[in-house]
Amino acid sequence: MNLQQLRYIIAVNRFRNFAKAADSCNVSQPTLSAMLQKLEEELDIRIFDRTNRSVTPTTAGEKIIRQAENALMEIERIGEIVSEDKGQIGGGFRLSVGPTIAPYILPKFIRHYREMYPTVELSIQEMKVNFMIEALQRGELDAGMAISGNVCDGVLEIPLYAEKFMVYLAESCWRKLPVFKPENLEHENMWIMKDAQCLRDSAFSFCKARSKGTHIYEAGSITTLVHIVDENGGFTIIPEMHLPFLNDRQRENVRPIEGDYLSQRRVSLYVKEDYVLVADIIDACVFGTISAIISTYMMSVKCQRILYGQRVVIMSEIDMLTGVRNRNSYEQNLSIYPSLCKKNLSCIFADLNGLHELNNTKGHEAGDKMLQFVAEKLVEQFGKNNTYRIGGDEFVSFVIDGCADEIQKKINMVVRSAKEQEYYVSIGYDTGFCSDMDMGSLINTAEMRMYAAKKQFYQQKGMDRRIRVCPGQEQNMVSGRLNQCEI
Repeated sequence: MNLQQLRYIIAVNRFRNFAKAADSCNVSQPTLSAMLQKLEEELDIRIFDRTNRSVTPTTAGEKIIRQAENALMEIERIGEIVSEDKGQIGGGFRLSVGPTIAPYILPKFIRHYREMYPTVELSIQEMKVNFMIEALQRGELDAGMAISGNVCDGVLEIPLYAEKFMVYLAESCWRKLPVFKPENLEHENMWIMKDAQCLRDSAFSFCKARSKGTHIYEAGSITTLVHIVDENGGFTIIPEMHLPFLNDRQRENVRPIEGDYLSQRRVSLYVKEDYVLVADIIDACVFGTISAIISTYMMSVKCQRILYGQRVVIMSEIDMLTGVRNRNSYEQNLSIYPSLCKKNLSCIFADLNGLHELNNTKGHEAGDKMLQFVAEKLVEQFGKNNTYRIGGDEFVSFVIDGCADEIQKKINMVVRSAKEQEYYVSIGYDTGFCSDMDMGSLINTAEMRMYAAKKQFYQQKGMDRRIRVCPGQEQNMVSGRLNQCEI
């Protein structure tokens, strides 16, 4: 297995087409197919199902692709780490810009960027926001600029700037109405682009009614829309940044919007939540360059506070080794769970068997891999937001309004997956009803059942390892947390 093969499977998954994947990797299709087949033979598993019409990843293939994406992201960090150690900003930066923003941002952005950061290799793509979000989640982009309000799991939104909308009117229209008041204009004289202007709350109220206005033009160029108004009359909406694209005569046709209408659009920067830990390049390159272009609207201080605040949150609430939430986050969120459930809440308490011995015999790197593997399997079954590492080898997950049979299946899946790697996990769980929820009792019962499973494991292994109550902690056996001492 090599890095190039990992790049090939990521490309095939992205394009779902061998020819396009090979072209993106600058290799021939037979070369890519041969390397992929060799990898599948090496792993003894099929990564993709191939037919004459489609290429789709198998269930195991999806997991391999996800791991390959994570591995390549970490490898690409090596160059960045070297640059950081030398006090330089280097490496590569992959940015996406929305098509309705690109004409106003990109030309000056590229010029300022190349002047300010010549050692950073810049790659820019125009993408609609839904494709941009997916690319960010897959690790194919480092950041993206698009209209605000497209929040989703795993992606952090940082406000960049806001700009006003203006009204562009034909001469025959504005001479009759020198002051623009939307209620006085007929909707049939309004020209609208399909996806570019009426985005969420970006335009004012009468633009939200998709049944109103003239819907002939469905491309993405505001310049063309302005020319349509010049030739056909009526009016349209343009962002303030479009004003430099108008000639002197056209600028006379622009009016601000009067009245209490929402007449602005906000633009945000989108990055992966876990990327902000290494986001110096975003902080310097994007914020610095954007502020040089649109200093009037730039919220640089606010942006940096959000970015740094997110860094602090991640470092204070996330376990750096496994990527799941840590004990600090666990203790903060305990009181919230009863209010989240409608029927019941289940606590799953997991403990790794043999971690101490593994660290002693094969080193801490082997022990770390065990912890990371089990954490990954718990996250797959119970979710990242509800899984916590609360101690050296202990994890807790919560299930809201879950079914007992489904929870047991998920637990069995974790135990079985770990066993396949010759790792062993003891798990206990308990379920409480929301009407009389006692979080302390719920967690303690799950923990005691975990210890019972752990004791059974060591007995079956014939190992002389017993769990007893530490001195001074006798009362904790029933109502409190068991402190584990090993003999």
